[in-house]
Amino acid sequence: MATSKAEIEKVMYILTILGGLIGILEAVIGLTRGSPLDLDYELISNIVAIIIAVLAIMSAIKPDNPIPFNWIIILVFSILLIIFGSIIGGVLMLVGALLGLFSEADFI
Repeated sequence: MATSKAEIEKVMYILTILGGLIGILEAVIGLTRGSPLDLDYELISNIVAIIIAVLAIMSAIKPDNPIPFNWIIILVFSILLIIFGSIIGGVLMLVGALLGLFSEADFI
């Protein structure tokens, strides 16, 4: 049973949006744990994670309008999301990026 590139792209959209939403949720939970007057790495990394997750969701909802939607962009967003503290959301987006890579290379 061969899967078409359109089906894999739909899965990429779903994984990117879901990963972005989970990334925002994880970062907001991280923000509630800290003190608002304490500017440390955790606070700044959670804010950056929210920004990255919103950009990833925007690229999936409106492809090629603000940011192009392809596996390279999603791969970069997923790695940045993992670095800045959203492990689950970043891994979901990473799976979507790898699916896009494998589909483009005709591995799937």
